[in-house]
Amino acid sequence: MKFIYLLVITLNMVSCNSKSDNQKSIKRSDCIIFYKKFKEEVIKGQTKNALIAIDKAINCDPNNESFKSNKLRLLIELSKYNEAIKLIDSYKSDDNSFKMLKAVLKLKNKDTKAIDLLRECYNRYKNEREITTDNLIYKIALTNFFDGKEKALKEIETSRTNSIEENIKTNLDTLEELINQYDKQNVLFKLYGISNPDSSDI
Repeated sequence: MKFIYLLVITLNMVSCNSKSDNQKSIKRSDCIIFYKKFKEEVIKGQTKNALIAIDKAINCDPNNESFKSNKLRLLIELSKYNEAIKLIDSYKSDDNSFKMLKAVLKLKNKDTKAIDLLRECYNRYKNEREITTDNLIYKIALTNFFDGKEKALKEIETSRTNSIEENIKTNLDTLEELINQYDKQNVLFKLYGISNPDSSDI
């Protein structure tokens, strides 16, 4: 799962003679119009109108993950954490990255169930045989949270040594800076762009 705020969506509009395909093309065009409206309202700072527009885009194309991710990103930026959690629940996804985001949002809301959910995510990441780049970052952030800064920094160094992709090294560098600068829960908040970090640690 990646949060790309103003995501560029490209749809291949195939010209067909069938009526059903033409209707699908019209619907896709409508969805893109709603999405473009969303981007315009975000740029203008009209968040209420932006939410209305992205809801229309989602209703137009309920299976579009990009639309949902953009709404989720906006809700988090607006500190509407409960709404963001409800949106995640509506996905009915077993994806561990969604579960971790939900856990971090619960942590921000001081929900007592947050720690158990974070630990569940951590255990799943540790048991993955092959871990993606994004999940590696989340996993190390959880290492920092549960097992301490020293172990997390060692994992970063090992991962950096084994990595040949520049973007992975950049992400590891960024995480290292966060770990060195913030306490363990604020590292998680910063990782997801959650504003107004708390000064307290758990």
